[in-house]
Amino acid sequence: MTLVLVAFLIQTAVPGAPVGDSPADLLHRPAVQAELALSQQQVQRWSEIDRLPKLRRGGTFEEDPLILVDPDEQEKKDLAREQKAWSILSPGQALRLRELTIQRAGIKALLRQDVQGELELSEDQRLSVLRAKSAYNITVREIIKKGASVRLDQKKVRDLLAKKDQELVDALTVIPTPAQNTKLESMAGRKFKFSG
Repeated sequence: MTLVLVAFLIQTAVPGAPVGDSPADLLHRPAVQAELALSQQQVQRWSEIDRLPKLRRGGTFEEDPLILVDPDEQEKKDLAREQKAWSILSPGQALRLRELTIQRAGIKALLRQDVQGELELSEDQRLSVLRAKSAYNITVREIIKKGASVRLDQKKVRDLLAKKDQELVDALTVIPTPAQNTKLESMAGRKFKFSG
């Protein structure tokens, strides 16, 4: 399961900058590359392996194009990209990228099957995660379906997705036990300051 549940991509302020918080997207961030001590060869190889689309058209975040993608399709793409990301890293770099991925995701790291396994979530807990994810995905699919027939107000769509994202976070927050929350925090590793 991929970390990036959000099924829309919002371009950031820098053309060609990362469009999400998956391990593959994080690996495009210069601060993350520095944190992982990537060599120039690794940076070059990653930019060749995982080319980012340059869809930036707006002058501000609100003017950027909203690209809606079916959540299941996005998850498949993110998993494939994630495998490529791990392939260029040393074991130490891969471990730190995983920590950064968990740290950036916060409670949404529960959406990752590897995190669920490491936290030893019960079957009931896993079903609760799946229900929360499904409720979010239904909303995204409804927006995609509606968007195919009418021109959507991007601000309204962003607001709705932000609201649904908060509902997802709220639903996930009550799932882990205190001990699992403590373990999840430790899995995030040393604190890192993300920009953007």
